[in-house]
Amino acid sequence: MQKLYLTICLLIIPLMLIAQYKSEYDIKENSLQKSAGVSAVQNSQIISNGVLEATMLEGGYFTLGTATGLSESVLDNNCDITYGHPYAKTSYPFYSIDAQMYKLEDLFSWDEINSPIINGDTITIAASNSMIDIRFSLVLQENGQSVKLVTSVTNLDTLEHSVSAGFIFDPALGKWGDGYAKLNNEFIGEELLTSTDQVSNLELWERRTGAQGMGLNIDFQEDDPAQVCLLNWSFAKDFNPYLLANYELISLYDLTLFYNADSLLQPGESLEREVNFTLLQPDFNTPLFTRWDMVQAITINDGIIFPNSMTTTLEVFNTTETDQTVMNIGSEIPSYIRVTPAAQHLTIPANSYNYLRVYTTTKIVYENKIADMALWLDGDTETLDIVNRSMFIPQTPVSDEGLTIVDDSIATFNHPDIDVVFSVENDETGVRIRNLTEENVFLYENGVRIEEFELSKYTGDGINEADIVFVLDVTGSMGNEIDGVKENIRDFASNLELQGIDYRLGLVTFLDVIENTYSFTNDVEAFRDLIAQQYAHGGGDGPENSLDALSEAAEFEFRPQAKRTIVWITDADFHESDGVTQLSTNEVVNKLLQNGIVVHCIGNESFRLSEYDKIIIPTGGDYYNIYGDFEDIFLELSNMESGDRFILEYSSANNMGEYSVDIQIRYAGLGGNKTFTYMLQPPEANKNDKRLDFFPNPFNPTITFNVDLQNYRSGTISIYNILGQLVKEYHLNSLSSNAVTWNAVNEFGQLVSTGFYLVQLSLLDSKNNSYTETAKILYLK
Repeated sequence: MQKLYLTICLLIIPLMLIAQYKSEYDIKENSLQKSAGVSAVQNSQIISNGVLEATMLEGGYFTLGTATGLSESVLDNNCDITYGHPYAKTSYPFYSIDAQMYKLEDLFSWDEINSPIINGDTITIAASNSMIDIRFSLVLQENGQSVKLVTSVTNLDTLEHSVSAGFIFDPALGKWGDGYAKLNNEFIGEELLTSTDQVSNLELWERRTGAQGMGLNIDFQEDDPAQVCLLNWSFAKDFNPYLLANYELISLYDLTLFYNADSLLQPGESLEREVNFTLLQPDFNTPLFTRWDMVQAITINDGIIFPNSMTTTLEVFNTTETDQTVMNIGSEIPSYIRVTPAAQHLTIPANSYNYLRVYTTTKIVYENKIADMALWLDGDTETLDIVNRSMFIPQTPVSDEGLTIVDDSIATFNHPDIDVVFSVENDETGVRIRNLTEENVFLYENGVRIEEFELSKYTGDGINEADIVFVLDVTGSMGNEIDGVKENIRDFASNLELQGIDYRLGLVTFLDVIENTYSFTNDVEAFRDLIAQQYAHGGGDGPENSLDALSEAAEFEFRPQAKRTIVWITDADFHESDGVTQLSTNEVVNKLLQNGIVVHCIGNESFRLSEYDKIIIPTGGDYYNIYGDFEDIFLELSNMESGDRFILEYSSANNMGEYSVDIQIRYAGLGGNKTFTYMLQPPEANKNDKRLDFFPNPFNPTITFNVDLQNYRSGTISIYNILGQLVKEYHLNSLSSNAVTWNAVNEFGQLVSTGFYLVQLSLLDSKNNSYTETAKILYLK
C-alpha cells in the first residue's frame, strides 16, 4: 500500500515545520496542508481567556493551546496542548449509533451541520436530522486554566438506539512534543485499555524524565462505566471501540486518548458526556530545558527503502540566572539509528535560548520498530538535562526469496549454548553477502522468536580474498588527497598482507565524467604508479559525478569469494538524475547491494548526512573525514574482515528432545531462510563429575588440558572446529600424563585459524562404561 508523509497543521512557526507531521495516519484533507493559506479554513472559531485558547473547526474538530500559560517562564507561552493548534483535525468528538462509528461529517450531511458559534466563553457546534440531534461545546472555565468538553445526543427517532459519545484527543504538550500519560501516578509506556472506574488520576505531561514540562489533568465527570484508551494515533484512522478487544497493544510512540460510553436511548431521551482538562503547574526545574523536534513516525513512500536522513533541532532554554555551557551531548540510541549533534559544546545565556542542529539517519529495518531515543546534555560536573523521544519506523518491504543460506552447520556440543555457522548467497548474482548485521537476522527455535543472540564473522575459515576499488575525485581541490593516497598505499597493502589477505586493487577517477578506469592488479608498486599519474584539475562548479563512478566500480570483475570494497574519496556533493548523470542514488545503492559491495567514504563532513550516508549506510560502510590523517584512515580501512561466513550464537531454553532452529535473512529487499534440527539426549548420570580442566581460555597459541583419569583405563582428547571437523586428537591411557598441551596446530602440523573450537574428552573404564565431556575454547591473536 502506498504510504505518504501527510500533514494536517496549517499554521505553525517555522521551527515546527520539521516535526509536526502525522505521516500516513493524518486525515487526508488537501485544504489543510501546511502549504495552504488561512483562507482555506472555513467557519473556524477561536476563544481565549489569556491563559488558554480553544479552536473549533467546521465538523467539530478542535484544538487547545496556551496564550501565556500558568508559569512566569516563557516556556509555556503559545504552546500546543493538542496537536497542530490552532488549525488541525486530529482531535474531535465521535459517536456510534447501534455499534456503527461516526464523526459529525459521517453522520450528517454538511447542510445539517451548523457552523461553530461563540457565546461568551463557549464555542458550540450543532447538527440535527430526523433521527438524532447532537451538540458539542468547548467551554473555558472561570478558573482560567480549565476547558470543559461537553457533548449531548438526543434520540429524535421513534425507535430506541444504542448510542455512544466520546472524544478522540491528540495531545502535543509544549512545542514539538506529544504527551506522556501518567495513570494513577505512574507513567504508562504501553498502550492501555481501561475503564473510568479504574482511573483515580490521569495526567498528561510533556516529558517523562527530568523536569516534566507542561502538564494536563483529565477529569472524566461521568458516573456510568466508560472506556478510556491510551493508544497510538495510528489507531484513530480506523477507530472502532467495539473492536478494541482484538487490538494488539504495542509501545506508545504517538499518544492519543480515546474516551467513550454507551447508553440505550429511548425516543426523546438524551445523554450528555463531559471531560474536563485542567492545566497543571508546569515543571521546568532543571538547569536546562530541552525540546527536540524529532518526528514521531517515519513512513515508506512508494516502497523506497531507507536510509531516511533528517536535520532536526534541539531548542535549549537556560532556566537559571547564569550562563550554562554544555560540554558533551551523550545519547542512548538503537543501533539502526544514527544521531549526530552538529557540535558537542553549546553555551546558553541566562534565561535565554540557544539552538543546535542534530542530524539523524535511519538504517533499513525489516520489522516494525518503535525506537526509544534519549539525548543528555552534560556540563562540567553534572547532567544538565535529558530529553526523550519515541519514533515509529515501519519495516522495509522485502521478498521472501532471492537469498540462500549455504555452507551451514549447527553445533550443540556446548548446550545450552548453540552455534550456527552459515553464509548467505544472492541467488541471481551468486555473490556472498559479507555485511550482515543482527537487524538482518530473525531467529526462531521451535517457532518461538529468539531476540537475544550474537552475530559475528566466523574466523575459522581464516581471512582470504579482498578486491578493493578506489573511486577517486580528481578535480582541482583534490591535490592533497591524491598525494595522501599515493603516499599511504604501500602501507595499506602491507597491512593487508600481514593479515594474510590476498588483495587486488582497482581505480576509477572522475570529475563530471569518468576520466580513467584501471582494472584490478595485485602489484602495489604498479598501482602506486597509477595513482602518481593522477593530478588535480578542472572542477570548481560544485557537484561531481560520483554516481556514475560508483556504478562503474560496481561492474569490475570481482572474484566470487572476495570481499568487495569501494573506497570512495571526494570533497564534493554529487549530481543525481540531471544533465550530468541519469542515475539516482537508489539505483546505485541497489546495484552495489546486488553485487555485495561495501562502500567506505573519505569525504567532506558538510555533505555526509545529505549525500554520503545515503550510500555508505545501506551498504554497511564507514565515513572518514577527508581532512583527517590519511595514514590513520588507511590503517583503519586495511583492518578488514574478508570472510563471508557468520557465526550466530544464542542460549537455548530447551532441555531434552528434538528441536528445530529457523534462521530467516532479510537483506536489500530479498529474503531467505534455513531450518536446522538437533536432538538433545538425556544427560549421563556422572555428567556433573567434571574430569576436564584447561587454562588459559582464551589462549594464544598454547592451551593445557588437565584430565582426571581416575577409574578410567583409556580415553581421547579430540579437538573440533565449529563445523564439527576433527582438527587434532590425543590418545590417553593409565600411564599417560594428566596434562596435555595443544599449540594450535592440526594433525599436519599447520597452524589453525583463530576462532572457537570444541574439545571433547572421551573416557572408557575396565567395564567399557564410557564418559564424555565437551567444552568450548577460544583461540585469539
